[in-house]
Amino acid sequence: MKTFFYIVLFSCFAFVVQAQEESSDIEYKEDTASVIKKKKFFKAGHDPAKAALFSAVLPGAGQIYNKKYWKLPIVYVGLGGLAGLVGYSAVEWKGYTEAYRKTVNSDSTIYVYRGFSGAGQLLIKRRQFKRTLDISAIALTAYYLLQIVDATVDAHLMDFNVNDDISISLLPDFKYQAKNNFSFDRSFYAGLRLKIIVK
Repeated sequence: MKTFFYIVLFSCFAFVVQAQEESSDIEYKEDTASVIKKKKFFKAGHDPAKAALFSAVLPGAGQIYNKKYWKLPIVYVGLGGLAGLVGYSAVEWKGYTEAYRKTVNSDSTIYVYRGFSGAGQLLIKRRQFKRTLDISAIALTAYYLLQIVDATVDAHLMDFNVNDDISISLLPDFKYQAKNNFSFDRSFYAGLRLKIIVK
């Protein structure tokens, strides 16, 4: 019975293999729908995606790509200052936490950290530096994202066309209109009209 099953199974695969053979009599045309142009991630010329990528990998690189060199000190002073605040707050928070734990766990030993002693004072300073650490970490992340957005927007505006051919004017608008042709009811409308002229 097993041999019969194997013979049937083998013959099914043999027919499948035979069905897959290529015939030379049939001509196949190339499907035009399958020929798709691949869209490039980066466009030619000044690209905002490149600026965003450069700025995400190395802060300030997007500003260099946009040739806005004067923004580099702003980026690095901001990031450096906030990173320093995060580091300082983390060290102080850890120091006050260790002193607080030692004070609470010991019976008679008084631990002093930066001139503060006692469980109450150490707990207050610990909470203060934890809050400073959290806020400065959020500010550092926001500043990092802001410099990426700055590079991207700046790259978008590099190709922005500013001509004298565009004008906007705000004019007063007055209308005197009858409600219908057979009525003596008249309406008076006053307002402003915004006029945009693109040449």
